[in-house]
Order: sequence, then structure tokens, then C-alpha cells
Amino acid sequence: MGFTATVCQADFYRDIRVLWWCYLFVWSKVPELIDTTTSEYPATTNYMVTMNYGVHSLMYTYYACMACGWRLSRRLSVCITSLQIVQMFAGFYINYVAMNRKLNGQPCDVSLHVAKAGVTLIL
Repeated sequence: MGFTATVCQADFYRDIRVLWWCYLFVWSKVPELIDTTTSEYPATTNYMVTMNYGVHSLMYTYYACMACGWRLSRRLSVCITSLQIVQMFAGFYINYVAMNRKLNGQPCDVSLHVAKAGVTLIL
């Protein structure tokens, strides 16, 4: 049982110890889902989640196609990478606008801490 076994032998995953941790991991997501659906979010969340979901959907679909052996245009990978970069700059801008409003005493449904964190992520 070494690293190669975990990569190349499916019977490794029949080990009850491994299954136990897999099941714990999967079931740990239930409280996270409940927390995610019942928490209050800053106003910037709509943009951030939508952008993240969109880019990651494309990215993981691309990875799945490549794993299946499909030949895809290099332009597609460049496009996905470009979208990731645009997403980062858009997130910076969205959080900058929110932070600027908060610093100027204007109403904005986001804490100053969250807006600052969003701005500094790109730096």
C-alpha cells in the first residue's frame, strides 16, 4: 500500500478505514450546507458566487473533457484562464466599490472588514 496503490488500485478504497474517512467527509458537508443556506451574506456575495460558479463550471468541464481524452482547442484553455483573471479583477472592483462607500459613510450592506478582505485578495 503506497502512493502508487492509491492512484492505481481501486481495491485500496475498499479499506474500511479509508471508507470511514470518506463517509465522514461527505456527511460533514451537510452542516456546511445548512450553514450556507441560513447565514446572512454581504451584498457583494451575489456577484462573487455567480462569477465563481460560472468560471469553475467551465474550468471543471474542461478538465473532465481533457481527462476523457478529448482534444480541445488551446484557445479554450486560454479563454478559461482569462476568465479567471477577469473574475479576480471584477471581484477587486466590486469590493473596492463597497469599501469606498463604507469609508465615505454611505450605506452598503457589507462590513468594512469583508470589503477590505475582498480588495486585498487581488494584491
